Amino acid sequence: MSKWIDRLPATEIFPPLGSAISVKGDNGDVRDRVASGFLASLMCKGNDVQNYNNVALLSGPYVSAGALSVVPDNFDKAMVVHAVRKNVRKNWLNDRDQFLQPDEKPGVSFVRRCAVWNLFADSNQTASIRNVTYKGKTFQVINHFFPFKSPP
Repeated sequence: MSKWIDRLPATEIFPPLGSAISVKGDNGDVRDRVASGFLASLMCKGNDVQNYNNVALLSGPYVSAGALSVVPDNFDKAMVVHAVRKNVRKNWLNDRDQFLQPDEKPGVSFVRRCAVWNLFADSNQTASIRNVTYKGKTFQVINHFFPFKSPP
C-alpha cells in the first residue's frame, strides 16, 4: 500500500514543525520541502500493522522517508491510506501483517467517508500558524483539515 500513493517531488521550501505550533529546524536531518499544492503531510512509516502509531496527518513536512506531501492529485489515496491504516488496531496476532493496495479504485462514497473520518481522527495533527519566519521568509501555515469555517 505504501507504493500506491503517488509521491510528488518536494521542491518548495516550507518550515518543518517540531510540534503543532513550533518550527524545528535545528536537528541534523532537516526536511523542509513540500510538493507544489501542499495540503498536509502524511506520515506513514512502514507498510505493516505494527507501525500503527507512525501514521498521522501533519501541517508541515515530516523528517522521515515514510512521509509524503498530500496534494490535490493524491488526496483521495492519502485519505484512504490514513483511514485504513488507523482503523486496524495492532495486536500480537496481526502486528506483522502487511497492508496491500486495493485491486480496484475505491468508490467515491468510501473516499468521502475516509476523508470525514480523518477530519476528526486523533491522528489528525494539523494546525494553523500565522507569520512563521523560516530562512528569512514568512509563511502562513494553513490547516486544510479543519472542518469548520471561522466566523466573519
